[in-house]
Amino acid sequence: MKPEIGNYEYAARHQEAIVLMEKNNLSALLITEPTNLFYFTGASYFGEMSFPRPAVLIIPRKENSILITHEFHLPIHWDGDIREYQKVGEVPIEIVKKAFEEIGCAMGQVGAELGREQRLGMSYQDFLRVQDALPAISFVDAADIFWQLRMVKSETEIAILTEACKIQDSIFKRTFEAVETGMTTQEIKNLFQRVITESDADFGWVIVCIGGFDPQAGCRGVRSLISGLKKATSCGWIWVS
Repeated sequence: MKPEIGNYEYAARHQEAIVLMEKNNLSALLITEPTNLFYFTGASYFGEMSFPRPAVLIIPRKENSILITHEFHLPIHWDGDIREYQKVGEVPIEIVKKAFEEIGCAMGQVGAELGREQRLGMSYQDFLRVQDALPAISFVDAADIFWQLRMVKSETEIAILTEACKIQDSIFKRTFEAVETGMTTQEIKNLFQRVITESDADFGWVIVCIGGFDPQAGCRGVRSLISGLKKATSCGWIWVS
């Protein structure tokens, strides 16, 4: 049976976030980056990175979490308070402001994706507008909270990672068994892509280098594999549970 992340897991992640907010004296978390949104709700914003249709998740310390999303991304199967908007191109500031008012968070410190290896999923101008709409709130770096949460894996996450590694091993094994002397970088890449498509991965990407990686030129150009010449591959695939 395929391991899956269910609403019970998302609820546990929210509760763990609340514990860390209490330790750091934060009233809420403001989450907008696609990987963090996926971690807390299972909602996928990866396809377009959703620049024209940003989403905002608010996790408060004392009330239920609220996800504000464009109607384009519905349905979302997270068992939480989901509020939709229609206009494309900007964060719906009034909806965000009302959500903060409803959870009783009109002042204090709110953690956001401002630090180490974090990015906002909205434009800088939109972030300024959010701050202007909530002048009594101080938005502070919450990167440590996100990393503390995400680097500790649950039993379900471990099962998913284990299965993903099995898929990866199978992809490499099948591909390298079919690679032959004389094949070009493009032919090897096409082979990888076919094997990825035929695997249990949902989608993937691959970069193939023959003769080593040149830090100046990267992997540009088409080269053929000859006996004794090194080949290097960089692959990635997504397996959605």
